[in-house]
Amino acid sequence: MNKTILASSIALAITTPLLFAADQSSNNQSSNNKSANDDQTLVVTANRVSQNINDTLAHVEILTRDDIEQIQPQSTIDLLRSFSGVDLTQSGGHAQSASLYTRGGNSGHTLVLIDGVRVGSATLGTKPLNDIPTSQIERIEFVKGPRAALWGSDALTGVIQIFTRRMNHGEYQVSATIGSNNAKHGNASVGFGNNKVNNTFTVSSEHSEGFDVLNTLEEDDDGYRRISAALRGDYQLSEQLMLDWILQHDEGNSEFDYGFTTDNPHPIESDYANSLLNIRYAYTQDNWYSELAVKGSRDETIQYGVRIPKDKGNVIETERQQINGLISNQLTDAIELTAGYEWLRDDVEGSTTDFPVTKRSTNSIYMSGLYNQNNWLGELSVRHDDVEAVDKVTTHNASVGYRISDRHLLSISQAKGFKAPTFNDLYFPTSPYSSGNPDLKPEYSDSREISFKWFGDNKSMIVSAYDMTIEDLIVWGQDANFFYTPENVAKAEIQGVDWVMSFNAGNLNHKVNASYIKAEDGETGDQLNRRAKRLAGYQVSADVDAFNLFAKLNYIGERHDNGTPLDSYTKLDLGIGYLATKDLIIRLTINDVTDEEVITLNNYNPIGREAYLGFTYHPQ
Repeated sequence: MNKTILASSIALAITTPLLFAADQSSNNQSSNNKSANDDQTLVVTANRVSQNINDTLAHVEILTRDDIEQIQPQSTIDLLRSFSGVDLTQSGGHAQSASLYTRGGNSGHTLVLIDGVRVGSATLGTKPLNDIPTSQIERIEFVKGPRAALWGSDALTGVIQIFTRRMNHGEYQVSATIGSNNAKHGNASVGFGNNKVNNTFTVSSEHSEGFDVLNTLEEDDDGYRRISAALRGDYQLSEQLMLDWILQHDEGNSEFDYGFTTDNPHPIESDYANSLLNIRYAYTQDNWYSELAVKGSRDETIQYGVRIPKDKGNVIETERQQINGLISNQLTDAIELTAGYEWLRDDVEGSTTDFPVTKRSTNSIYMSGLYNQNNWLGELSVRHDDVEAVDKVTTHNASVGYRISDRHLLSISQAKGFKAPTFNDLYFPTSPYSSGNPDLKPEYSDSREISFKWFGDNKSMIVSAYDMTIEDLIVWGQDANFFYTPENVAKAEIQGVDWVMSFNAGNLNHKVNASYIKAEDGETGDQLNRRAKRLAGYQVSADVDAFNLFAKLNYIGERHDNGTPLDSYTKLDLGIGYLATKDLIIRLTINDVTDEEVITLNNYNPIGREAYLGFTYHPQ
């Protein structure tokens, strides 16, 4: 690992806690295997079992519904800007396509889950993040670093799990917002059921006239509309047995400019319709826990316009069927063992592209163990994935942690991950210009990390230094005849540091983060495309009488887009909430207050300054 990066991370880890004298009373021994932190926040994404966040050896960050209400994001991409170590690009407004780069990896190296369901396109290899409505989100858990040994393909640099809204029986909430570009948003959630059955139903609608996206064509407005509905429920069949379910459907339309035509202002349009289903049983008895889940998802996009009618448009469709089984045993007070089986079937037959192979199955088994006693913690996971017609892959994750005191945890980890090639990579039909390559192998990662956690009453910090090599990266290249085909030819060398700290001081709640990411091409040594080396963020909020004040500052350093330099930028968002009654809050949000030139892609116009006024009615 780069000595400068490692030294910086150790210096941060040692000096930051000294800023707070309150922690000097911490003793040097833990009396049992429970965390001494008063914060009992539980997470499940790190190791697929419920844990106190301070007992995990992975770098985990969360956003709650309260955070979302305060930030008032206009898209899921806006929301993800609150996390450390991520770079984001957006080809236009809130509904246009966007990419997320975690810790310098590619956009397809972060696995996205919604309520445990793997979502996204098996042809493109990514999930359109802006299609996920923020009104449906109850909570986000973001695990940094490789987690393929637990979640399989795509989890090379991180896992994002989104949990949908959950309300109690008789509880409800109604919200409405108006704002820039003639935006109109509305959503409602209600909880209903009885003492054994609880359901939450959420519906939302969004519309905006948008703005001109591409600056190389005639000016026009590229708007969008979105509507979504979700039902989440559970049934307590007995003291030991729980049945729960998730049903969600999102659909919408967005306009975007097509750079290879002079027909503007008649833009290309994209309609999408996404749905998912998860039915799960969970059984708990004594020290045993088991679950069985049947899941499914469908992502469909239709692109049309420029003399192409909708019924002749290009369809990209992925259907995913999943069966997951898990069993866990608290073997002793210190040791928990978990084993699981997963079956995943991808089907792209509904796409208009004539793939020679349209279905692929993946069978996976995994085992993991957690150790937590006295001052020592450990995590060990091994997984085997058999990806049909691609390869058989075994990955692992091994972590060891030591509690320096009951509020200071030092850990080291080593992990291997992989990403299976997409249907486009393998089977894109041969044309005079391009062809897929059925001989491709997966991309592989090898990662090492050292982390320091410090936590106390109303404050926490984590600093992580990591070193990752990604080999056999798939690149679409051209030969002497300008014929394009993908090959496993590229390599990435990534080194970085993430630092996140949250604390309260008086009436102010602070969250600050900074990241340094050296993500280089393994052959040329150049920084990878569209990825900045330096990123930072700061959020502060305060409650003053009936007012809630909020500010968020994001800094993204210089980077390049296919050789074109892009300037660094600092974006400031401000918000104020007024509690008009105990049940009604009115919020005003101004994004990009200074109207900074926030350009993330060359030739695409920035969103610019926006203002939104909304209310939320939530009887307490």
